[in-house]
Amino acid sequence: MLKLQIKNLGWIICLLAFALQGCQSEKDEYNFLFVGHTYDWSYGRGDKVDKRLELVNLDDYDGFWLGGDICASTTLQPKTMSYLDDLFDLRNPNTHFVLGNHDYRDNNLDFYFKATGRPDYYTYSFKNLVISVLNTNLNPSDCENLDAQYKMIVEACDTITNASHYVLLMHHQIFKNIDGIQNFKSNGICDHYAMNCDSVDSYFEFTIYPKLVDLKERGVEVIIVVGDTGWDKGSEKESVEGVRFLASGINNSYYIGKDVKAKDLKKDKVIIFTLYPKERILDYKYVELNELSDVNFNEWFKSSENLTE
Repeated sequence: MLKLQIKNLGWIICLLAFALQGCQSEKDEYNFLFVGHTYDWSYGRGDKVDKRLELVNLDDYDGFWLGGDICASTTLQPKTMSYLDDLFDLRNPNTHFVLGNHDYRDNNLDFYFKATGRPDYYTYSFKNLVISVLNTNLNPSDCENLDAQYKMIVEACDTITNASHYVLLMHHQIFKNIDGIQNFKSNGICDHYAMNCDSVDSYFEFTIYPKLVDLKERGVEVIIVVGDTGWDKGSEKESVEGVRFLASGINNSYYIGKDVKAKDLKKDKVIIFTLYPKERILDYKYVELNELSDVNFNEWFKSSENLTE
């Protein structure tokens, strides 16, 4: 009898879980927090994000879009990924972790794969939204994966029919020479980034961008989001053809302990995306990190708790 009761209890729990999922699927809006270049410069071990991010009410979000360089040495130790999982719920289907150079460079991607349960590049659909996560650390030294990533993007552009928005999440800025975005800013531009190994000029503007323009002409809004942007805080441009380019990142912790005044610094910003499935709308807004974490910037900057440990 006890075993039967336990078994029935298990079914009840499963039914409740399905019911909760059903309720969630009826939500009118979904909120996603995009953060990039988030590592704490003042923390010597390289396994922490900016302390202000730890103070944000992360329960307000349905998922997190991580734009890379999340910790200074993200994959050096497996416990760092556990720490990030506690913060950002890495296996949540609506959390997407883009690999930056600081996440990639220690050659321990098994930690990343195990923590996220996903590959380093993929395409994902949710409601009226399609997202492609790119690994911009790939290069012609690994043609198999570089070509596979390229084909993935092309296939997404060619097959999207019912979505209202297509979002490409990347760390590095792998594009230039696109009309309308000449003043778009990120930490650095990969001027000669090859999208595939088929030709010497397989640059984004020649291979991928025309596909995005075609998609835009078919009525799908296209947004490209770059995470390697700590110094410039945020940038927003729209190309002549109507493709939108966003960049966002943080780095105020770099100046902790240095001879600089808080009032002279540009404040760190993040992006909040809001999806309205019924209206087929994807809104976004830039928000100062201190506002989001409810932290007084001057007090945070002067605090001895932020000094290198």
